[in-house]
This record gives sequence, structure tokens and C-alpha cells, in this order.
Amino acid sequence: MTLAAYLIVLAGAVSPTAAELRAQIEREIGVPRCTETAQCRTLAVGSRACGGPEQYLPYSTLTAKPERLEQLAEAHRAARRAENQASGRLGTCIALMDPGARCVPATQRCETAGGKDEI
Repeated sequence: MTLAAYLIVLAGAVSPTAAELRAQIEREIGVPRCTETAQCRTLAVGSRACGGPEQYLPYSTLTAKPERLEQLAEAHRAARRAENQASGRLGTCIALMDPGARCVPATQRCETAGGKDEI
């Protein structure tokens, strides 16, 4: 989705699905390259039925724009909340803590501090 298309979506002309927004987030993150841990951050994505994020994704400030990712993540949270409400989905109501992110020198990639990531 281009930035212009995203702005149209925000204006209410079209509502992207949570899956489309998640794919856009993953494209924006790309390969989270780093040379030091200070370049690595986490992004809260999704919305659990009881509240809070579904997952934290690592990203690099070298390869992604934090403001853009936050905009996409907020749209994704709203879409997931709507899906949860529409389905009547219930959750475990266990809070997911932000694991933080670190740069792995051997791969020069950001990972969550808890270990290997999906991206």
C-alpha cells in the first residue's frame, strides 16, 4: 500500500484488514539491520481480546521510520480490536510484557531480547 493509499484509508474511504496492515508493517520493518543495540526497538502489534498487544516485533531505526511504524501499528490495533469484538473472541487476559530489543553482532540484526523472532 502506498502512502497515498494509506492516507485514503485513514480518511475512511477504505478499511484495510488487519492482515493487510500486518503485511504492511512487516514490509516497513524489512530486515532490521543494526550495528549497535541503541538502533533496535520493539513495536507492539495487534490487540488481545482482553487488551494489550498480541506481539512485539523488533525493528531497526536504521532501516525503518518509527513514526510510520507507530501509525501502522495503531491502525492494526484498531482493526484487530474490531475483529475481536465482531467475533466475540475471548482471551486469557495475561499481559504480554515488552521484551525489548537488542542487536546480535554475529548477524547484525535486531531481535527481541527474549530470543529469535519471526521477522
